[in-house]
Amino acid sequence: MNRTLRLVAGALALTLATTGGAQADDAPSTRLPLLRTYRQECAACHLAYPPGLLPAASWRRLMADLPRHFGTDASVGAATLQPLGGWLGADARTYKQVGRNPPP
Repeated sequence: MNRTLRLVAGALALTLATTGGAQADDAPSTRLPLLRTYRQECAACHLAYPPGLLPAASWRRLMADLPRHFGTDASVGAATLQPLGGWLGADARTYKQVGRNPPP
């Protein structure tokens, strides 16, 4: 029984290790510069929340109100605002998904 359990655990570990790498390779190359920009613009003042923690409508409201972002002017240029807002909205979740499937 111990041998069977070790084989199953090993197979599961191998599957998880190879699946994670495949998912990382599938990410479009445009996502990394946006992630860097997000960290630079947002994490300079607070925790840069993963896009999947909020629904797209919430991200749109936050991005539209950056001049009054929790009492601070967090404005960014249009060249940054549009792609960053699109990235946040594309990786956002619905209210049902937020409660049911937390982001990885």
